[in-house]
Amino acid sequence: MIGPAISADIERVLVIVLGSLGDAVLATAPIAALRAYHSSAQITVLTPRANVRYFVNMPFVDRIDARWPTRKPMDNVKFQWALRNERYGMIYDLTNTEDSEIIFKLLNPFPPNWSGDVAGCSHPHVDRSRLTLHRLDRHSDQMMVCGVGPK
Repeated sequence: MIGPAISADIERVLVIVLGSLGDAVLATAPIAALRAYHSSAQITVLTPRANVRYFVNMPFVDRIDARWPTRKPMDNVKFQWALRNERYGMIYDLTNTEDSEIIFKLLNPFPPNWSGDVAGCSHPHVDRSRLTLHRLDRHSDQMMVCGVGPK
């Protein structure tokens, strides 16, 4: 483990998977690891509408949120309000894109625990080699930063 471990007994977890269907497929292993680690948590996946069919029958996922990206400024405000009200104990950003950074900033000034590469997050994945790693290796490394994975 590299960073402070995330408590396994968190009640609500959000996993951000904003990429294509291929990105959704590659997110399966870390989501399974998160389910094993946060066994009693409600796990929600934030993903585009195009990926909902992939996640809908996944046994590791309790809920799917397809409200991002938003198109109108008012939708952005509604999304921000709803995201704050969810009161996630931990957010695992498996996308690590500009959209992820926007979502993180929407939750400021008091964002929940966050695993990813956005500046100011609680569990940054800052290994410089992450950009050259295969996505599965990067996800594995990111999970280990949070204490999730093989002991």
